[in-house]
Amino acid sequence: MSKRQVLDYRLLPFLFTIEEVREFLKGAPLEQVISSSESPIRLRALNNLRKILSEGVPGDPELPLEYEVASYYALIMIAKSLAERRLYTRISVAYSKRARDVFNGLDEKILAGLGRKLGLDVELEKSPIKIPVSVKKGVVVYNTLSFSMGVKSYLSVVSQRLIQDKKYHISSTILDKGRVFLDRETFIRVLEEAVYQYILKSFDSIEPVGIDSGLLNESRRILEELGLRTGGQSLEEHPKEVREGAFPPCVKKVIERLRSGENISHPERFLLATFLINIGVDIDSIVELFRNAPDFNERITRYQVEHLAGLRGGKKKYLPYSCDKLKSLGICPITDKCPGDNPLSVYYKNLKGALKGQSNDRGNLSSENIDSVDEDGEEEKSEDDVA
Repeated sequence: MSKRQVLDYRLLPFLFTIEEVREFLKGAPLEQVISSSESPIRLRALNNLRKILSEGVPGDPELPLEYEVASYYALIMIAKSLAERRLYTRISVAYSKRARDVFNGLDEKILAGLGRKLGLDVELEKSPIKIPVSVKKGVVVYNTLSFSMGVKSYLSVVSQRLIQDKKYHISSTILDKGRVFLDRETFIRVLEEAVYQYILKSFDSIEPVGIDSGLLNESRRILEELGLRTGGQSLEEHPKEVREGAFPPCVKKVIERLRSGENISHPERFLLATFLINIGVDIDSIVELFRNAPDFNERITRYQVEHLAGLRGGKKKYLPYSCDKLKSLGICPITDKCPGDNPLSVYYKNLKGALKGQSNDRGNLSSENIDSVDEDGEEEKSEDDVA
């Protein structure tokens, strides 16, 4: 086996169970081991907490396998003790991202084995399906579908977040005899998502008992220092006052998920940013709201929001998706027709209703703002994606 295919299990500590950690520690309770301020496992867990919040990935392994796995579970126990669900998501995203980097260097046989270890119904095909995709210099180029997954197993992974990308719809795959056939790149992305869900679910089974208050206080200081505050600030507290109560259901749903620490999809981020930009919320306030995202990176987020606001790139100010587009993406939570064709028009209609008979209570919103969008909320067509 080549060097690039050697699997360093210290990079995938979630593959081990808490019971195996107890064996590593020769029966000593993990909470007792990390009670000492000098414990390398404790220090490693705190370092990984800081790295995850500041850089989005855990630190490179430095300790023996047993200590790295123990520090991973110590981090899980700290997060569970703090009862901060946004932290659960950030940890899950961070380790799944690093897992993806590991997966990229492994051969197909190992990848299939890891999938099975995560509970997936996956097989490495002895006779892969080859789909011709192009011709280069007279030579046919094929996309090789080396992996297959049972439909139920495949849907259990993609139906939560990936399903919003049409690439992962069953209708976009090769399906035969109850199995979905995937190429290497797609399977690695599915495997990354499986890791994310596997780690997130593991929080349900961890019962932290006896974590000392000193360790928890130290963890809280790291969270506060790096911007993970408890609870979510109301947009009505931002410099540009808005009425959250008048937001359309799609925007309310995305904000609720973001504030709870969920990793919202690209279309949901696009919707939220463009909606807030167009109702006058300032860039800093929008960036601050996105701080709740588990993969938050302030530099990248600020650039993207400024791009959508027309302050960078092509200097074009983007509008939100139409209501029909949001329904097709599965983002709209209602089945009835909204009182408009665009989230902006829905908002301004809701706002007019809220302000009716309260002409002296408009906050910072002007009648000019309310009337600036037409009946359909379409000053120009929205873009589907951001460069």
